[in-house]
Amino acid sequence: MHINNNQVLASPADTDTQTNDELSISAQERLPSTPSSSFELAGLPPRKKRKMPETSSSSNVPKRQVVVSNRLIDPKKPAAVIPSPRSVLFVSNAGVNVNSPQAEGTGGGLVPAVASVAKLPGNFWLFTNKKVSEVFTVAENTFDDGGKVRQFPLSHKQHIGFYEEFANQVIWPACHYRADLIMPAPKIETYREVNDLFALQVIDRLNVAPDSIVLIQDYHHMVLPKILREKGIENPIGYFHHIPIPTPEEAYKMPNHKELMSSLLSCDLVGLQTNNDVENFCNYVKEHLHGTSVRLEDGSYDVIVSGTATRVKSFPIGIDVPEFLSGKTDENDRALLTKVENEVTLGRTVIGGVDREDWTKDILGRLQAYADLLEVNPSLYGQLVFVQVAAPSRSDLPAYKEAHDEIAKFVAEINNKYGTKNDHGTTSWTPVIYHNELVSRASLPELFRLIDIYVASSPWDGQHLGVKEFAAAQGQDVHPGVMVMSTGVGASEEFSQTSEQFRQRSMFPSGDIPALAVYLRSLIGMTKEERKEMSEKIRESVNTYNVHGWLAPQLEFLSMINRPSDKSAGKQ
Repeated sequence: MHINNNQVLASPADTDTQTNDELSISAQERLPSTPSSSFELAGLPPRKKRKMPETSSSSNVPKRQVVVSNRLIDPKKPAAVIPSPRSVLFVSNAGVNVNSPQAEGTGGGLVPAVASVAKLPGNFWLFTNKKVSEVFTVAENTFDDGGKVRQFPLSHKQHIGFYEEFANQVIWPACHYRADLIMPAPKIETYREVNDLFALQVIDRLNVAPDSIVLIQDYHHMVLPKILREKGIENPIGYFHHIPIPTPEEAYKMPNHKELMSSLLSCDLVGLQTNNDVENFCNYVKEHLHGTSVRLEDGSYDVIVSGTATRVKSFPIGIDVPEFLSGKTDENDRALLTKVENEVTLGRTVIGGVDREDWTKDILGRLQAYADLLEVNPSLYGQLVFVQVAAPSRSDLPAYKEAHDEIAKFVAEINNKYGTKNDHGTTSWTPVIYHNELVSRASLPELFRLIDIYVASSPWDGQHLGVKEFAAAQGQDVHPGVMVMSTGVGASEEFSQTSEQFRQRSMFPSGDIPALAVYLRSLIGMTKEERKEMSEKIRESVNTYNVHGWLAPQLEFLSMINRPSDKSAGKQ
């Protein structure tokens, strides 16, 4: 990364970004509106045919929910209520910390989203803990609201092969269009082994609560649906993919892609973040999984295998706004907040971002855009400050360590070139404040209210809930914050339909760093009225399409799937 001394900035031109009221299919041969003949898909276990739900009316038959996942939060906080006629078993690679009230800070949206429902009476959440142990032990606890959690450790070998290698050095880069970062000679065996371990835990729970809906979370568990069906599980199974689904051409570069993608067709419902993800998934099925057909049904897509349908639909994940805003600022973050408050007091425009230190977030790119902005606008010296929070993440993996080193080097380069000193030789303006530490989620509302322009520059991102949390934190202030994001950020699909001003002034093409610099300059010059109008519309959207709007339709659909005829949970 370098500082460009010749960058010329112009006013942003009006873009012709496509809205997504309907899923646009450019190649009719990829997504037929009527099903073709279906044949048995090789490697996919047989499943009893189920009649897909025809109405939105809920069943009177109670069901349990089991969630499978991988992150940690506080299980003692009050839960938001999402009505569901059945209980749910959630499964994920991350979950709540059952022993500590300390909530996890900067991170993804999976844990708080799932927790809002998993806490409810009758529900159950299954996940691994963050400790590696050669002794297998299962720990359970109960939320104050009655929901239960179960966590278990992985061995060192399992953690490396499942989490660090196949999940995060194969599936993760492939889904973010970086096949060049896939590890050499990857092996899927440990990934399968750990998911088989999850399957046994699911079956153990289903023996206690045989009517449960199973709702699997994210790319760590793409093979789990097939494993469960092979073990005889007939319960309704849903899967939600929190990260992007790449184009068929990119997915083809992912090792074992057919095994991973075809396993999802063992589900009754596959939930994705955006309409673009749905298009990519259905096109992949059509091009690479022979013996399947795709049909359009009531605005959703059904993938048909041997007469059994898997519903594929976008459910953009949201946040629990009252829960997010109710947290008390963590005093461990006070030093950072005071530093940013001082910048505001000096009258500087605060540009900022809050992310994991992950190469997918393109923190280097946004810093390059900021450096370009300063280079061609000397009048902005001392008038701006870029505050970047980057929580350490997966630091043992080569791509992440390289990203950390490059960012640290570039931050120093910007500050050395553009920073100013006073008469006593001490620094009077530091252009970039880089906070390479975790910030408690409870502290984020206060931090977000200090930021004038929030930047989300990921070329590809599932949803990036940070932008929704930022929008929710903005009140009826005289000078509310606005944001700028790439078209590859999932939330841009929703926001572009919410605000025409946002579509024209806050969405830059993925990876186009010069364009980001242009958009930053434009947003700095926004009037008070323009900022309020954009902020209020986006905030209204975030409040409307919240976490309940994400989970409720998934649970409603799965609740109407026929109950298993055999009450036994499955074969072990």
